[in-house]
Amino acid sequence: MMTNSAPSAEGRSGPLAGVRHRARPTKDGLAMIIPYSPQNYRDLFCAAGRPDLAQDPRVNVEFLDARRAGEAISELVESVTPSLTTEEWIEVCTKHSIPVGPVLRLDEAADDPYVREGHLLDGEAVPAALELAAEVAANAPLALAAVKTVVRLADAVSDTEAFTLQRNETRSLRESADFAEGVRAFTGKRTPKTRCQMIQDLLLTAPLPEGGGFFVLRLQA
Repeated sequence: MMTNSAPSAEGRSGPLAGVRHRARPTKDGLAMIIPYSPQNYRDLFCAAGRPDLAQDPRVNVEFLDARRAGEAISELVESVTPSLTTEEWIEVCTKHSIPVGPVLRLDEAADDPYVREGHLLDGEAVPAALELAAEVAANAPLALAAVKTVVRLADAVSDTEAFTLQRNETRSLRESADFAEGVRAFTGKRTPKTRCQMIQDLLLTAPLPEGGGFFVLRLQA
């Protein structure tokens, strides 16, 4: 994130609704620190030298009830983040799988490795994004569709409902023909041929009826 001041944004609605995701003050600057599970919060508080906060009942549950306690928990986080530098928080959060990133001032962003490698300021961002999109699109279409479904719908449901949705999508994928093909391709050391790719090949090679026409395909997953 790049800014000339401390950015602030409301947490999204959904599993972490009520938690204000904003830049947190560190000992030497700002950082975006986004714990998303009770264990993340406990690890964060312990790393800040506040194991007492890790005993708070609001972060000792299976799923965080951010709708009720989000703002209070956010204030607790902000009270402890100044105890470490930005680099120290990045190290801690990386160790505990907590999303984190430095907040850069615009006048220093050009020297950041992530900004340089991502071509974010040199006019090459679009080609780099298209290259990344091509890598993503090369994955199994059903899996990509499942990811999009979970990401789109998780905003409007609780943690429990989101994990149930994820499990249902995973179960559907495991029962699909594409999953079986993926296993066969892996054991056979070859590139999998998903049903969507086979359909694409069919549409590209099959002749249309004389005078034109179109296909209507009805498929099972």
